[in-house]
Amino acid sequence: VLVLRLRFLVFAVPVIVCLIAALLLQNLVSCLALAFVALPCLLGIVTTAWRIYVLKNRHFLPLSRWLLSCGGVFRP
Repeated sequence: VLVLRLRFLVFAVPVIVCLIAALLLQNLVSCLALAFVALPCLLGIVTTAWRIYVLKNRHFLPLSRWLLSCGGVFRP
């Protein structure tokens, strides 16, 4: 689980770097780079959190149900 938690850092660093570049440069290319980097990294963060949940609880829950449970719609 510790190795999976390090993946949060791996996914967060490119977003932070692109965000800083977009704020400093303030041009279209840096904003597009942020958009194209942030979305896959967000997906990586969400799926990593789901994998940690499955490993900690030792109970498989499909990703869609896990997302609904985070929103309070579904209770596992």
